[in-house]
Amino acid sequence: MFMKQDGKFTRRNVNMNEGESICVVVILGPIPAVSAIKPLIHYGPSDSIIMTAKSSDSDIHLSIILQEHHQYSNMYYASVKFVYHGIYSLETSTEYRSYFWEHPIFHAYRPNRYTSYNTAIVHKVSKVIIETEEPSTDDNTVTFVPDGFCDIKPLNEKECLGSKNIHVWGDESVSRNIKCLDKEQGDCADTLTKSSLLHKSYMLEGYNSTVYYRPIDSSIVNEDTLTTFGRHIQQVTMKLPLADMVILSVGNIDLCSSRQSPNEFAESFYLLLEYLVNEVYQDQPIIVKSTQYISGRLLDNITCNYGRSLAYNNIVKAVVSSIASERVKLWDVHQLGLYGHNDPDSMYSPPELIKVENALLCNIMCSA
Repeated sequence: MFMKQDGKFTRRNVNMNEGESICVVVILGPIPAVSAIKPLIHYGPSDSIIMTAKSSDSDIHLSIILQEHHQYSNMYYASVKFVYHGIYSLETSTEYRSYFWEHPIFHAYRPNRYTSYNTAIVHKVSKVIIETEEPSTDDNTVTFVPDGFCDIKPLNEKECLGSKNIHVWGDESVSRNIKCLDKEQGDCADTLTKSSLLHKSYMLEGYNSTVYYRPIDSSIVNEDTLTTFGRHIQQVTMKLPLADMVILSVGNIDLCSSRQSPNEFAESFYLLLEYLVNEVYQDQPIIVKSTQYISGRLLDNITCNYGRSLAYNNIVKAVVSSIASERVKLWDVHQLGLYGHNDPDSMYSPPELIKVENALLCNIMCSA
């Protein structure tokens, strides 16, 4: 439910202005199966909770990442900033309790869905607080409101990219990004319909840059991650033109691996990224793409759920931070949230969302 702006509890609707923040709270029932919780490192909260603030006036969906209370493990909260006016309700789904999201193949998927008792009435203000366009009422237009604050600045990508050799290592999600990097939205959709895979070398139309894409189409967790991936990448790199920039995207296949724990991925991903930074690409900027946002559970893979997608994203962010290198940049597509990632048959972004992801990428590439 929505709290008052002073943090006090209320069952009544809450009034606020555009640009203001408010606290939302979820209190769950008693925790089941406490004895099953092992003293391990966890990269997500004990309960997997999907929350979205939905406007009744427009097609705005604001994904909210809840924080677990440090003392009361069944209480979750978040501070939410509303930049558009409207009447908002909270649509929430509790996927799993007690870290069951970590190994969902052993537990039935019975999400508990519910709506907030009260609403937040966000009033329009005459003075523009945040420079942004009004959400369109066109039925074909989607307004993306990210979880965090996306600093997307207008820039001339062609000028800042110049002539570069870009090495890209990753799964199909990043290949889709690269194929659409130099396309308009309509052309992007047409390109993805024809083929979602890149050739091994790809000249960006309108740019002087060339992408050298090599797929990582399997889990990076095995008995010898460095030999299978790190040293293999090093050997392949020696045969390619020297890279000016590197993009790495792994984790999506791993989070959908039924027998893999987040801890196993964390260890392997740290080994891989540290090796690439210190042994393979010692001078080049490395852009690391986060894992995809998954809303609910994919129909064809019960392991792909929201809780694991959040945990694996937390791992990617934690490892990038722990490497402590100014050359390593995080490309956080997970922050774009729920809307656009709600296809039960696919974890990959649709064309309209890819353009937003690529806007984030270009900002990082031009500042690297």
